[in-house]
Amino acid sequence: MDRADAVTALALVVGLVLVVVLEGLVRSLGFETLGLAVYPVGYGTLVVVAWYVWIRPLEFDQRPGPVWERDDDESN
Repeated sequence: MDRADAVTALALVVGLVLVVVLEGLVRSLGFETLGLAVYPVGYGTLVVVAWYVWIRPLEFDQRPGPVWERDDDESN
């Protein structure tokens, strides 16, 4: 894990904590329904950010050439 990954992980943890704090603040102000909407919006945003930063840059392409070669002499 390099420094950029550590910073991103820290940002995601702070994001998780902020979602909970924001939900509690909104509910304490008397907006119960809006407080329920904070969870899907907040956590959904964190999932999109994690995908964008960590998963999207990964290369899942196949290697050139066949993965398995067929043995013609073993056919029964």
